[in-house]
Amino acid sequence: MRIIDRDHGYKALAGRVFGFGNPKVAVGILAADGEKRYEKGENPATIADVAFWNEFGTENIPARPFIRGWMDQHTKEIQETMFKLMKLVVQGKIQKEQALEQLGLWMVGQIKAYMAEGVPPPNAESTIKAKGSSTPLIDTGVLRSSISHEVRE
Repeated sequence: MRIIDRDHGYKALAGRVFGFGNPKVAVGILAADGEKRYEKGENPATIADVAFWNEFGTENIPARPFIRGWMDQHTKEIQETMFKLMKLVVQGKIQKEQALEQLGLWMVGQIKAYMAEGVPPPNAESTIKAKGSSTPLIDTGVLRSSISHEVRE
């Protein structure tokens, strides 16, 4: 008796379905950009400092959660996008790494667009006069351009 095992793609499918591991996509002001200096005013700070102060607020700055705010408002859309990308991986149309990169790039773009629309609360009149804009968080564009992503296994 002879047994012949013909794999019609099951091993590859199982690898795509069960080989995901525990990857993470970090999105926000990451270490490399966060350590850069944000040279404005008398007290230069890092971009991470400026992001933290705006995300959570300070004594003088109201909280404008540009990352948490977008994520909280778009949880369902994030889940749907993740599902669509995982489905493409299972179907063998893209690799896991490509799906994670696409997810990260999409989230970065969405957060930047959210910032451009204006994260509440609006700027105070004194801030509008000083900056010439009523839209918070986009005075120089440094903070917004520092948002990036990284795939972590």
